[in-house]
Amino acid sequence: QVRALADFGLDVHVLVPESLYLPIEQLYPSSFSVHALSGWKIPVDVSKYHLLHLHSLALGELALEIKRRTGLPLIYTAHSLLEDELHAEKGADFWTAVQKIVMQISDHVIFLNHKEQDRAIAMIPRLSTRSRVIPHPLPAPNVRRKHTNTSGAFVFAGRFTRNKGISTLFEIIQRLSDRPGFNFVLAGGHADGLGERIISCILERSPSSCRLVGWLGRKEMDDLFSRAGLVIVPSFYEPYGMVALEGMRMGAPVLAAAVGGLVEIVTPQSGGKLVYSHDPNEWVREIVELKENRAANLRLRKQGPIYIENCFNSERLTGRLVHEVYDRFLPTARHFPAIALRDSIVI
Repeated sequence: QVRALADFGLDVHVLVPESLYLPIEQLYPSSFSVHALSGWKIPVDVSKYHLLHLHSLALGELALEIKRRTGLPLIYTAHSLLEDELHAEKGADFWTAVQKIVMQISDHVIFLNHKEQDRAIAMIPRLSTRSRVIPHPLPAPNVRRKHTNTSGAFVFAGRFTRNKGISTLFEIIQRLSDRPGFNFVLAGGHADGLGERIISCILERSPSSCRLVGWLGRKEMDDLFSRAGLVIVPSFYEPYGMVALEGMRMGAPVLAAAVGGLVEIVTPQSGGKLVYSHDPNEWVREIVELKENRAANLRLRKQGPIYIENCFNSERLTGRLVHEVYDRFLPTARHFPAIALRDSIVI
């Protein structure tokens, strides 16, 4: 999103924690600036900026203090609704309270799906006129050849946690790993306690049909998706569905749980199909059907990149962010400085 804003012609400055900062020539294009936060010292003169856009609640206190001192308009992107995501996890009450404070004080809040916007408005009615649902943009589809590899590996990507459906994945693998032609690649990490136990069990029971590759960079992830027979997204909670979109972008068919943001992005015109159940047997039936139904498989492969290009391209969604949100708080001049706060620059 930062890159897209810079391409749009905005003067964007990004603040990241010092521990996540890399020399700009190694990671960041010259179209925007990145500054490392050292403790609570702000490395830029915030008085010259016009807008503050917060992406990470880890930097929420800093954003609120900048707003208090300078009066800058504060935009907050709620990447999830923590009351739903964290449940009874350690620290859930604290971070849920922090998020509610940030949403109450922010001049505008951006959500990633309409259900979460509605729930937030029920908690904080003033958000009815101070919020929007604007999806994240994706890079242009990068499909260099026709993909007809219906026999490719089944890919699960992301965090190995309860919310991401790791228990459903385990049951799916148990039912399919002994069948010829059913191989799985698990890309990701950051497992919770349940996820750690399940991944260990999967690798112990199905070493020949399951491969754990850890976190991958964009190039490696694109290559994995481009060769996938199917991308599986069995989440119990999913505010957006970036993995599903990234799979479609590379021409991989996607099978996703009908929850949260996935319901809004996996449409009949997309490169994916929804599963309205977390019953592993239902998932197995859908997986086998997509593997064996070559015509349906190829239709999803063809639709995916076209859908991403039409509905999630950077120019259109960045234009919405600027015109529907930023323009409400900024001078009429198009070239203005903005600060984006995020705990990682990997977009």
